[in-house]
Amino acid sequence: MGQYVDAWWPPVAGAQTRAERLGGSYRIYVPHPIAGWNPALPSAWVQRLAEAEDQCRITAARLESVPQSRLFFWAESLGSSRIEDIGPISPQRVGRARIALREGADVGFDDKAEQVLGNLEAVELVIGRLKDQLNLASFLDAHRTLMQADTPEFGGVIRREQNWIGGGEKTPFKAAFVPPNHEVVPKLLDDVLNYAAAVSHPSAIFQAATAHAQFEVIHPFLDGNGRIGRVLLLTVLCRRNCLQGIVPPVSLYLSKHKNDYIRALQSFQEYVGPPDDPYRVGGLEALVELLCAALIAACRCAERYADAVESLQEHWRMQLGGVRANSTSQRLLELLPAEPVITAQVAEHLTGSSRRRVDSAIARLVSSKVLTRRRLSGNAHCYEAHDIFEMFQLLDRHIDEPEVFDQALTDLNEKTRQGPDQRENMRAPLAYSSGISVALTSNAQKRCPKLVKSTGQKCELKEGHLGYCRSLPKGRAVDLG
Repeated sequence: MGQYVDAWWPPVAGAQTRAERLGGSYRIYVPHPIAGWNPALPSAWVQRLAEAEDQCRITAARLESVPQSRLFFWAESLGSSRIEDIGPISPQRVGRARIALREGADVGFDDKAEQVLGNLEAVELVIGRLKDQLNLASFLDAHRTLMQADTPEFGGVIRREQNWIGGGEKTPFKAAFVPPNHEVVPKLLDDVLNYAAAVSHPSAIFQAATAHAQFEVIHPFLDGNGRIGRVLLLTVLCRRNCLQGIVPPVSLYLSKHKNDYIRALQSFQEYVGPPDDPYRVGGLEALVELLCAALIAACRCAERYADAVESLQEHWRMQLGGVRANSTSQRLLELLPAEPVITAQVAEHLTGSSRRRVDSAIARLVSSKVLTRRRLSGNAHCYEAHDIFEMFQLLDRHIDEPEVFDQALTDLNEKTRQGPDQRENMRAPLAYSSGISVALTSNAQKRCPKLVKSTGQKCELKEGHLGYCRSLPKGRAVDLG
């Protein structure tokens, strides 16, 4: 959404090609300002945007106080880094690197895990500082955090030279895209941040899509533009209360549709015309639709994941043969979905228990196969909740297929409960898929009398079920025994 400007690149002494040695002309794309831009949207867009925003608010209300929602930060960071070809990195590897850095252990991780950790910290910053105060200083601080483990010299520093995407390293002659000259970048960055900070636009998702696309056009940093641009997108949604305390893994979805995502951004960059042209909004059509699809799928999968974790915790309690309320073991079971990799020191800090009680609780969880011991380096080791990572891998694999993810969780549930430690004399397994966390006891013959909070419809699970009340998908029935 802007115009092309011709520019001249000076000769490069000692360059390999004649064109580089002679210098030459190239084209810079300069976007129109967007602060105050509030175009009329097609009716089909309005309906689709409303659907996606409603889904975001429903999911945010359900999961705002759910501890395991913190793991969605991990998913968002992994997906955002993957789009930039940082990886592939498993969540276990990120968790071990996080623990190793916290403990000061030298585990020989390469820079990629630390780059993902930097992105994780930047995403978490969105929910705190940027949600309350979005301005140039806080945004540069977020970028500085993002780049700390990657190229810290570029962190929080607005570029002072021309950059470009694709083509050669020395000249922009064959570049796929050349963003605006560095001299106009500060003004354009102020403009996009002012637009993103406003709360008057009728559609939060359209505003987020516009701010993200405009930021990627400006490309104000020498590195990390894509990752911090997606942080900006989430910031807008948080400030507009589409997301309240949670971050559904939108970037994880986009990483599975990377080509569509890149084409959508390119469509925005291809518009040339006056700023008041009503067709200007058309450059955002592909990105708006992709973002709506990503948010709806990510939110639905996040709800299914949270329900599954809640029932998994109940299964853990059965594996342990029951746990006392407020015991160290119970507190660890509550913390593991958000902190699936721990050490004794971390557990001591998180639970507030003595080291002796922590060691005893960890030993109990290891013997019951809730935790698995992993070596970091030397005598340093950590403990991992492998069930959480199995579910996380399913989320990663099926983030764009909520119903397939639902079935995959069901299959994992059956596999988990066929293990050697299954207790024959305890109540039958819990199904932790799509909230179907029903305790299949012999006397559970009645349907739950409560209503589903999000819809007001009758709950279709059994009386006494665990987790949230919910309606089942069509064709899905609960056997009431």
